[in-house]
Amino acid sequence: NIENGANIFTLSEEKAEKSIRQALPYVEKIEIERNISGTLDIIVTDAKEFICYDISGRYFTVSKSGWVLKETAKPPEKLIRIKTKDIECSVGTEIDFKDNNIKSVIEKIISETEKEKINLNVMDVTDTLTLKIKVENRFIVDLGKNDNLDKKIKHLSGMIKSIPSEKSGNINLSMWTTTNTQGTFMEKKSK
Repeated sequence: NIENGANIFTLSEEKAEKSIRQALPYVEKIEIERNISGTLDIIVTDAKEFICYDISGRYFTVSKSGWVLKETAKPPEKLIRIKTKDIECSVGTEIDFKDNNIKSVIEKIISETEKEKINLNVMDVTDTLTLKIKVENRFIVDLGKNDNLDKKIKHLSGMIKSIPSEKSGNINLSMWTTTNTQGTFMEKKSK
């Protein structure tokens, strides 16, 4: 919506950025530079798919900064898939979290699993009292409530290292507290 010959010094950068983002959802960052010569430079940084939100069987790929890039009928491969509620996704806009607590839980789990070098596959945060994640394509982990997530995930890291690589199953950390630092592993028996 920038017209040729328009005064670039009265241009609303916010409106221009919004217009560009809606037209080109795979834009992560936009910088607009006004030149004294009367030209405008628009520097665009490409967005990369980071995670995927599963909302009622529709899948929305999202960049690390929270911009919705694409909507599909099938979940994309190799992206963290997040099942949740109370959010709205629309291509070319930022995710709209109806509950900021869910946003902070998602960010905390991603941050802590990255810090512990745990490969996070799926996260279910539809209920913050029964958080579940799938990690390393081998373990379904019941984290329980969203308290002590940093310590639970650090404990999970230690458990994963002690379980032989050919084994998979369920890990329960739902009862983990600072005074009860135990988790259980239930091996999945092959048929």
